[in-house]
Amino acid sequence: MKKAQVFIVSALLLSTFAYSDDAIKPSSQDKPSGQTANAPATKPARISLKIGYYMGSLKGNESISWTEAVYQENAAYSVDYEAKKGNSFSLGIGYKFTSALGVDLGLDMASRDLGAINSASIPHPLYFNSFREAENAKSYKLKETAISLNLVYSALFGKFELDLFAGPAYFMTSTELTNSITFTESAYPYDTVSISSQSEQQKKNLVGFNAGTSLNYYFSKNVAISAGVRYLSGKAAYEVSTGIPSVSFGLGGLKLGGGLKLVF
Repeated sequence: MKKAQVFIVSALLLSTFAYSDDAIKPSSQDKPSGQTANAPATKPARISLKIGYYMGSLKGNESISWTEAVYQENAAYSVDYEAKKGNSFSLGIGYKFTSALGVDLGLDMASRDLGAINSASIPHPLYFNSFREAENAKSYKLKETAISLNLVYSALFGKFELDLFAGPAYFMTSTELTNSITFTESAYPYDTVSISSQSEQQKKNLVGFNAGTSLNYYFSKNVAISAGVRYLSGKAAYEVSTGIPSVSFGLGGLKLGGGLKLVF
């Protein structure tokens, strides 16, 4: 009987000790769901890469004119330019200092058609105040590359992210422009003329401005589709070597488009 009592007491003491030991040492089952022991903290994505395609809305018409002495009168020359809309391809790389603030270095490349109507009014060699008219048409390209450095504010709403950005833009442009017009007369009685125009390559770099917004939808952890609007502002004045009047074209303009955003 005494042996039985000693066995029972000993068993109770051992079970009590085992229970208290389990209470002191928490098990993995006691941790909140979704957490495991020694799980490393997830680092927030700080680097982003954007690839996009934008449709431009900027277009414009510019005209220049000048005169030259021909047959004791003034011949009148003019060039009417039409800069048409152009689409652009964009790249951007960004870095976030915090979850809401960061910077972005962007590249926007566009090519626009530039039409030129060259006209001339040439005095007659035999009759005073009698002018002969002629014109021809040329097609050129206005190429724009803008490098922008933006401050970016981001707000996350579930799978959606709104980016607001603004900053300076450095434009590098090139185009071909008319630099002179020459004429050729018909045979006697010289009633008609024909003209030919010469052109030269022009380049112009300048500082402008850019701002915009984009809405990103993350369909995976690191990849989002993006839609946005941006505005680039700049104006380039070109002066050809022959001394005829300079001409200026607006750059950038309002652009709508979209693409992909990758975060790392």
